Amino acid sequence: MNRKLAAFVSALLISFSVGFAAPSASATVLHDTTIASAVASPPLKTCDISANLNTTATVYISACRKAGIRKVFPGQYLNVVIGKIKEDRTAAGKRAWKLLNEQRWRK
Repeated sequence: MNRKLAAFVSALLISFSVGFAAPSASATVLHDTTIASAVASPPLKTCDISANLNTTATVYISACRKAGIRKVFPGQYLNVVIGKIKEDRTAAGKRAWKLLNEQRWRK
């Protein structure tokens, strides 16, 4: 019985050591670019949407809107510039523009 327990514990340790291996180079690069893009975006001076048409929706939402908007905001527009969202006449584009302008999501 002790051999079975020892075998189980060693198998468990091996599986954990494989799971906690260092991330691959591509994952590290992705992480670095994510941090670089977050640091590179300057803070917004105003939350007036017409003054932030060259800002991505993600940056604008983070600075000027409540976090709950992310649950209902169309995901394909998170990295799109607000000016492009305003011009988009698809149903999802109209919804994204409407959500960005609704009073209930303002901080």
